[in-house]
Amino acid sequence: MKTQTTPLDDAPEVLRTVKGILIETVSQVLGRTPQFNEMLCIGNYPNMSMGWHQDGERGVGPVVSSMSFGGEAVMKFCMHKKYLVGRGGKGGGYAYDTILPGCLEEEAKRALMAKLVSGEYNEKQYREQFKALMNSIKVPSNTKKPILEFPLPGTGALMIQFGPSLNKRYEHMVENKGIARLVLTCRTLE
Repeated sequence: MKTQTTPLDDAPEVLRTVKGILIETVSQVLGRTPQFNEMLCIGNYPNMSMGWHQDGERGVGPVVSSMSFGGEAVMKFCMHKKYLVGRGGKGGGYAYDTILPGCLEEEAKRALMAKLVSGEYNEKQYREQFKALMNSIKVPSNTKKPILEFPLPGTGALMIQFGPSLNKRYEHMVENKGIARLVLTCRTLE
């Protein structure tokens, strides 16, 4: 893929204008002003899709915001496989204290957590029961089951992703519907 990088201060005026609109909108919606220092410009041909991916590389801030121009699209989110099955702890181990909505055996994990909180289980008992539950889970071959799906209505569609772990724990994809589409995405890289 051929890419070109230009400092934001030297970017064409239209890109700086979109960045300003995204900053203003995010400020109004979240009540905090993002310090965007990167803009990605991505063009998609008609009916082209961007497959499942994360924008969670090291140093990406908690806010990612995009504006679309052109055709309509649908954005979908699914839980990253390791969080779906309950991994994601230190060193890839079990995440005993993080039970995400939509993960496999969520109700059973929450029941175990309730026993820990109530004092019925101590930490050792809880971890043993959690491991036993995890070992009994059959992981489906297709873990890319959307848990959130929403339309991006075309030119002027604005999307805000917010949360320090959103792009760590979840993946997303975009399916274009019809005509070509240009997406300008602002983020903060530290």
